Amino acid sequence: MSAAAAPILTMGQNELTRAISGALQSAFGDERDAAKRVAIIANTNDRTAENWLLGRNAPDVLHLLRLAAQIPELQAVVRQLAAMEADMDPELDRALSAVVTLMQRKARP
Repeated sequence: MSAAAAPILTMGQNELTRAISGALQSAFGDERDAAKRVAIIANTNDRTAENWLLGRNAPDVLHLLRLAAQIPELQAVVRQLAAMEADMDPELDRALSAVVTLMQRKARP
């Protein structure tokens, strides 16, 4: 695989931090409680989550994977950086996930 195929291979820590921060900001916008929501998803404290949102630092691998498992916008960035893009738009992915969850709840006895 060439470096051009996977942007992460030529990126530094600051670029990665900005990419993650951008994805989190895209997912949560200007929500007043964005840091709290990110903290809950990642199972960390609000201040750490706020630092990720503001691009002061990036999550460690465990927290990054927890976030990516639940935030389609971050999943899309991770796949793009690793040259594993999916054809699905993050908003469509989020909507489909919501529909599947709703169907699973209704299917339970």
